[in-house]
Formats: sequence, structure tokens, C-alpha cells
Amino acid sequence: VPERLEEGKYLLYYSRRYSPAMEEYAEELAKKNGWKIVEISLRAINAEKGHRMFYEAGVEEFLSLVKHAKYVVTNSFHGMIFAVQYRRPFVIFSREQCNTKIDEILQLFGLSDHMLVTGKEEFNHEINYDLVHERISKARAESIEYLNKELELLEDERGLAWNT
Repeated sequence: VPERLEEGKYLLYYSRRYSPAMEEYAEELAKKNGWKIVEISLRAINAEKGHRMFYEAGVEEFLSLVKHAKYVVTNSFHGMIFAVQYRRPFVIFSREQCNTKIDEILQLFGLSDHMLVTGKEEFNHEINYDLVHERISKARAESIEYLNKELELLEDERGLAWNT
């Protein structure tokens, strides 16, 4: 991850599609906590509201901005995934046609209540990331076990040696 791009305390607002409810939620949360807003989106008008804009953040910039944020407000799968990876508090706003994989991952994490629609939902802001990462480790181990069994079946079928 590159060096820190933004000094001070900030809320990262990463929007893949404009959502008035999400923008309002981010602005209210930042104001309440005295944080500035760092935004990754193409909504140039928000620069006039004082948001620090990153219109075309690359991978390294994106990772740095997530890693150092006090809070992440997003409607992006990747925004959610990297908030979890870096143990950042977050909420993800619904984008109807994109919700299936997000719902499944949130269930795996035990964080289904962090999916918002209006921004008025009640949920537990505290995230026990030790528990979340235990759940991820367990799912990873189960996946590896499954893949190894499938490779063994292929090896038996074809006489191939996958593990050598």
C-alpha cells in the first residue's frame, strides 16, 4: 500500500452510482464526528461542498484511502471488501441489481445489518473484526479443502499428479 495520501481524520465516500441517501448519510456522519470527506466518484459538484475529490483513483490510491479512513461509506463491492480487509468501520448502500454477491459476503462476515437502503436503518456500528476474520479464515479453509478434494478426484480419474 502506498504512503498515506490524505492527512487528518476523514470519512471515505466511495460511490459507484449516485445515491442521495448515501451522500446525505456520509455528510451527516462526517459532520457529527468532525471528519472531512474524501470522495472517490465522478460527481464534480461535490468539490464545491468541500469534499476532497479523487476522480480517477488507481489501485494504490484507492487502497491507501481505504486503509487510512476513519469510516467508509460506499455502494461498491470492492469498497466493502477492502474496508473489511483493513478493519475499517463501514456501511454499504444497496444497488439493487448488484446486491446478490454483496448479501452473500455480508452474511459470511456476519455483517448483514451493514447494508443500508435509506441510511435511517438501525444497526450495530461496532464491528468485531477478530470474529469477522475468523469467519473468513474458516471459509477459506473449507474452500481449500473442497478444491483439494476435487483435484484428488481429477488425479484419480486421469492419473495426473497435481500435488507434486
